[in-house]
Amino acid sequence: MKSQFARIMRHVGLDTSEFTPHVMRHTAITRYARTGCSLADLQKFSGHKSMLMLLRYTHATDDSVRKGMEALEFKTPKESGNKVLAANALEGPRSELANCA
Repeated sequence: MKSQFARIMRHVGLDTSEFTPHVMRHTAITRYARTGCSLADLQKFSGHKSMLMLLRYTHATDDSVRKGMEALEFKTPKESGNKVLAANALEGPRSELANCA
């Protein structure tokens, strides 16, 4: 496979010292991780058996951290525009937790 890969890389004008099968695999897994897939899906896609190895591909980006922080912001039901949440807020906090299941 190595010689076939090198032949294809030379054919398309890429340097085989920079583009190796490992680098290409790492890039594909990293890009898949950035789609927001679950860790279980990423593990199946990559074929890794260990979560420790898998975590190498889940790089935090400024954008992903910002989205996470925005998701944690507290908004009143009225501010969020979520009618279901607003209706549940009238019933009390326990009803809101029940809808999360």
